[in-house]
Amino acid sequence: MEPKVETKDGRPVEVGPIDADAVNAQFDRVMLDDGPDEQAPPRRQPKADDAAEKPRRGRRPKSEQARTVDKAAQAPPAPPTPEVTAKRASSAEESFRMAGTCLLVAGKVTRMPSFTADGFVVNANAAPLSVALADVAAVEPQIAKWLDKAPSAKVTAWMGLASVASGVALQAAANHRLIKPGAMGTISPAEIIRLNEEAAAARQQAIEDQAAETAEDHSGSDDEQAVPAAAQPG
Repeated sequence: MEPKVETKDGRPVEVGPIDADAVNAQFDRVMLDDGPDEQAPPRRQPKADDAAEKPRRGRRPKSEQARTVDKAAQAPPAPPTPEVTAKRASSAEESFRMAGTCLLVAGKVTRMPSFTADGFVVNANAAPLSVALADVAAVEPQIAKWLDKAPSAKVTAWMGLASVASGVALQAAANHRLIKPGAMGTISPAEIIRLNEEAAAARQQAIEDQAAETAEDHSGSDDEQAVPAAAQPG
C-alpha cells in the first residue's frame, strides 16, 4: 500500500513507491562509516579566565596618577634689578598720570567737579602708587609683564594734546552755535572778542609805557652829557 501524503489544506501529494531494501542498505553504510582518515582538532574549551569579563582600559584615578610638578611655575621669580624696578615704576607713573589726565578731561567736558577732583588726586599720588606697584611686580609675574609692556611717555604726551584739542573743538562748536555757549566749559563768541580786545589793549599800553620809559632814560642821559660840556672854559 502506497503512503498517502496531503498538504495542509487537504490536497493530495503524489509520492513514489519506497524501496525498503535500498533505505536499509543506505542506513547500514552510514552506521559503518568511521569518518575521514584525519580527524579535525577538538574545539578549544574556554578557560575560566577567559570567561571572566576583562576590565575596560581607562584612565587611572587621579589619586593613583603620578603628579608632575612644573618646576618653572613653582620656582619663585628672580628678584628684579634696581634698574628694572625703576623702569617699571616710571611706566606705572605714566599710566597713572594718563588716567588722571583722562579724568581731568572728563571733568572739563562734563563740568562735573567730582571728575576734576579725581584727576587731581590721581596725579598727586601717581609717584607713590607707581613705586608700590613696582614692588608688587617683583613677586607677581603678570603685573611685571604688564608694566614691562606699558605705554611710554608718548602716550601721555598725546593724551595732553587730546585734552587741549578737545577744549578747542568744544569752543569752536560754541562759536558756531553747534552747542549752547556756556556748556561744557565754553564761553560766548562776544565774550571771547571782549577778552581778546582787552588783552590787546593791555599789551599795547605796556608797549607804550615801555617806550616812554626808554625815552625818559635816553633824555636823562643826554642832559647829563650836556652839563659837563657847557661847563668847560671857552
